Amino acid sequence: MIGAAAAALPARVIDALRHHASALASIGLRGIGVIAAFAVTIIIGRWYGPHASGQYAIVIQTGTFLSIVAVGGMDMAVTREFSRSVVEGVRLSRSALLRVTGQAMAVALLLIVVLIAGGGHLLRLMGRDTLPDGAVGVVCLVLAARALTRITAAILRSQRDHALAQAVESLLIPVLTIALFFVFPVSGVNGILWATAAAGVLAAAIGIAATLRHTGSGPDTLRVSGRAIYATAIPLWGVAITNSLGEWYGLATVSAMGGVSDAGLFRVAAQFAGTITIITIGLFGPVSAHISAAGHARDSAEMARLARGAIRLSSLLILPFAVLCFIFAPQLLRVVGPEFVAAAPVLRTMLVGQVAFSSLSVAGLVLALTGRSKFNFTISAIQVIVILLGAPAAAAAYGALGVSALISATMVAVNVAFVLVAKYKAGIDVLRGRAIGERQG
Repeated sequence: MIGAAAAALPARVIDALRHHASALASIGLRGIGVIAAFAVTIIIGRWYGPHASGQYAIVIQTGTFLSIVAVGGMDMAVTREFSRSVVEGVRLSRSALLRVTGQAMAVALLLIVVLIAGGGHLLRLMGRDTLPDGAVGVVCLVLAARALTRITAAILRSQRDHALAQAVESLLIPVLTIALFFVFPVSGVNGILWATAAAGVLAAAIGIAATLRHTGSGPDTLRVSGRAIYATAIPLWGVAITNSLGEWYGLATVSAMGGVSDAGLFRVAAQFAGTITIITIGLFGPVSAHISAAGHARDSAEMARLARGAIRLSSLLILPFAVLCFIFAPQLLRVVGPEFVAAAPVLRTMLVGQVAFSSLSVAGLVLALTGRSKFNFTISAIQVIVILLGAPAAAAAYGALGVSALISATMVAVNVAFVLVAKYKAGIDVLRGRAIGERQG
């Protein structure tokens, strides 16, 4: 009996790996992208120190955050609605693709106009007049490029092109940044900033070309109404902002109150803690498309099964890694530079929130894809208010550690709330993988 079970084990492992092949491939590419991003961090930290790391973080994080403001929940809405083409076996309408891309870029351009008018003052508030020349221009380019890569990656995920979606969204920018930095005669943090902006533009162009392969014209293509897109996108706008607001606002608060060098330490600790999202984003990209397809088929049991599988797989992968990061936090930070070891308590605090997010955030995805985005919005709005009001006080009392503790606590609370609401309102128990009956409200 034991021998037969042992002989069957490799086959079961192979079947499990085959079942999760797209998710694991997506995680792998996400991981390579994060390694490349760390290479950029190490270059800045070792060559130029915490002050330069803070300068780079303020500029790039501001552009990245504003790109999320521009796209909002449209990327999730696109994944949900455009996945119908796979279910129905037709190509996407090229006009629908161009419409959603154009709408996202229109918002991005509006933000760029505002930045050109007053962005310098905003960055001075954050950077205390120590940011490099041309910082506003870099922010504008990063904003436009990353808005495009988010939308095009969402379209690719909806078409089950998960590997290319991950490449466009997370791999190409850091890899191209490193290539541009070493190939062209750029130096200093200013040179790395412009290399990052140029890499984003190149990645966006590749993303646009890749999405066009999945489109066609004529009556036999999938046409998605703008009303359907915005019915999902608008409630998720607050959710999308909240997921990145904590880190950006925390960075801005630490910089404004403690200085750019403290912001550099905070950002590097956040980046190490954020490595856990290699698994979350890499895994939930494919899962979101599959859950969307199950939602269109009105198969709650399949949605619950997929959500439970995602939670179990992500927990299995992240917990050992998180424990090692917690124990060896000083040694990890020393890789960037000896000055960064001081951020070890911040890293350990952030790990707690990232574990909760990486393990449980699929519950929020289930809420969004079952048409209950209002709960995502309400829970996320409460989180935004707590962070906005609490971060300055936390920074004044305990510095970067206080801000990281506040952000981590809100991440835990939000994801536990998602699990409970998914169970009692959507009727999907994501922890047990069961559909238990939908409730009104």
